Amino acid sequence: MNYQEFKEAVIKAAKEKGIEKYELYYESQEGTEVETYQDRIESFSVKEGGGACFRCIYGGKAGYAATELFSEDTAGRLVAHAIENAAVTESDDPVILKEAGDTYQDCTVREIERPDAAQLKETALALQKKLFEQDERVTQATQTFVLFQKNERAIMNSNGLDLSHSVSTGILFPEAVIEEGEEVYDGDDLVVGDIMKADLSKLAEKAVGQAISKIGADSVDSRKYTCVFSGRMMASLLQTFSQVFYADTAQQGLSLLKGKEGEAVASQAVTLIDNPFYGGSSMQYPFDAEGSASYAKTVIENGIFKTFLYNLSTASKEGKETTGNAGRQGYASPLCVMPFHFYIKPGEITLEEMMSEVGDGLYITELNGLHSGANPITGDFSLAAAGYLIEGGKQKAAIQNFTVSDNFYEFIKKVLKVGKELEFGIPGGQSVYGSPCVEVADVSVAGK
Repeated sequence: MNYQEFKEAVIKAAKEKGIEKYELYYESQEGTEVETYQDRIESFSVKEGGGACFRCIYGGKAGYAATELFSEDTAGRLVAHAIENAAVTESDDPVILKEAGDTYQDCTVREIERPDAAQLKETALALQKKLFEQDERVTQATQTFVLFQKNERAIMNSNGLDLSHSVSTGILFPEAVIEEGEEVYDGDDLVVGDIMKADLSKLAEKAVGQAISKIGADSVDSRKYTCVFSGRMMASLLQTFSQVFYADTAQQGLSLLKGKEGEAVASQAVTLIDNPFYGGSSMQYPFDAEGSASYAKTVIENGIFKTFLYNLSTASKEGKETTGNAGRQGYASPLCVMPFHFYIKPGEITLEEMMSEVGDGLYITELNGLHSGANPITGDFSLAAAGYLIEGGKQKAAIQNFTVSDNFYEFIKKVLKVGKELEFGIPGGQSVYGSPCVEVADVSVAGK
């Protein structure tokens, strides 16, 4: 039974049980992954998954139930389990089902055509070959990872809502490993989007070049530095602390931004945007996980905090409108708040110009331990780092084995400049995080 047939079976079962307010949320994922080792394919897998979650209002309470099996019998059991769960629900959060009638913005990028298995394998092997051609020191530990994934979302409810949308993207990730004497160094690069159009030679050159540039890396003296964080590293920090901008986090007392709308919470160089329709991206969503129309909004504008991100429930608690940011970690997960393309707006300065203005400082290209070394509630972080010295306005010797420490709330107040080249990380669900390089003053570094 496909989703459309299952949907009709659920509607029938709900009516038979006398349920007047209900919602069916459906999500599916298809992915093809390829990994290389030496000059051959090490692993190849095709993964498919997904399921549906039924949500209803029964006896004034919300009931939930989920399944990955689609049949008429399952539809009946799904509805029955939701009713049973409603009877034991303890949450007093408002249960709101989206009304039909929103106007949905058209996506500007068509879904990427899916490469076949042979194309993905050929691309992985071709990139792997180019990695080895770059330098004789490239070792057998060098790998290439290729992924193509497609996600579909559909929402139907008793208010007349009936929506569906799918997105797709590819990921190319070469990881080069070189040996110099007894030391090993690595480098990587990343392409997200239409990977069949990627310049494999440029990818290989950048990954191997990054590994070679680390040869002879030493630590640095412990003190405060002006640091330039690469776009990927700033995007990683933003992702780690993104929940401080979510309304549900603030309502639980877990965001220090609570009550600070309209206040300066970052430097004037910082403008933070959530945009479901970021130009050129194939990960565009016209509606969120509740069916509310999505739209671009500014969370921080020139340092001023404008708004939290809301779904229907969190917005109703404050008498506000949703920002169209309902999300789910998976089809069976409860509703939460999630961004789409969440990024710091680019400035007008290049990385080279930024380094020139810094004069002497550090260029941070690696941060490790984001899950264990960062506290999203307090904003504190202490992370193992690597990168390069900036001396005389130029990128110089590689550095490693030091720790970068700060507090995110204070960190974004110390941003001096924002670069012009926006970089995004790997998408996770409906969210993808991005940033240009940023120059930050007085960052604490523990090294020698």
